[in-house]
Amino acid sequence: MSLIEIEAIIHHSLQHAVSKACVLCHHPGAPDQALVAFIIPKDPECKRAALVQELRGHLRPCEYPDVWLLPGADFPRLVNGKVDRQRLLTEYEKEKEQRHRRREREECALKRTMERADADLVKGTPSMETTSILVTVISEVTGTPCQDIVDNLHSSFYILGGNSLNSVAVVVRLWQFGLHIEIGDFISAGSLQSIVDLLKPVPVTPTKRSVRVRQGQVHQLTASAPFQCHPIQAEHREVVTSILAKGFAEKGDLEKYTGASYEDYQQYIDSIWESAILNNELW
Repeated sequence: MSLIEIEAIIHHSLQHAVSKACVLCHHPGAPDQALVAFIIPKDPECKRAALVQELRGHLRPCEYPDVWLLPGADFPRLVNGKVDRQRLLTEYEKEKEQRHRRREREECALKRTMERADADLVKGTPSMETTSILVTVISEVTGTPCQDIVDNLHSSFYILGGNSLNSVAVVVRLWQFGLHIEIGDFISAGSLQSIVDLLKPVPVTPTKRSVRVRQGQVHQLTASAPFQCHPIQAEHREVVTSILAKGFAEKGDLEKYTGASYEDYQQYIDSIWESAILNNELW
């Protein structure tokens, strides 16, 4: 979906509350890229959370923008009358920096809780400390202030600055703190509280782990890693075929549009197993 389409949805679905809207992409292509919806509300007392919650029903989670309410009756304009988009993004960047400073202060307040949580992870993490870790990690990845996250534990991760890219970053960071959740469960969770309920403690190793795969060889940098990498073998046929077929049939918009089923993809992948996958001819 394009920025113009998201902007049109905001105008249509929130026409009772929104006077003007402009949707831009902050740092396109960068790891911290974000959709930003600059909105001038009709009511100066309008609450951001209310607009975000209402907009949630009209967009997919990966399309949720970071909503920023602006005062006044109009956007800043260039001399030719067009919206000064660069100025909007510059102001947004300043706001992000302020959020980052607030987050650093809040992280200091949570430091003691985190230290207690590290000691408790191996024997089962209490819900309150799990929540503290999740809040801190999401704030670290998205830049959303901790207090905003705490105040919206029953909201979706994608309303609080999340997107499909930083979802993976959050899941990996949680693993480093000894908390595990499947990426599919994380994405489909309706709220942060649901994520807390799904998080499971796993042992935390004292050293960091790194694995490099190059030219068919696996270089293990530490001996304590719980995972191993192996080349695909004939005995992996069933599980690899299932993973690929499910990924195509259930994840991609194009595949859903064509109506191809899991069985269709499973049959196709199975037919090219020997030449394309096992013999590595696809790459």
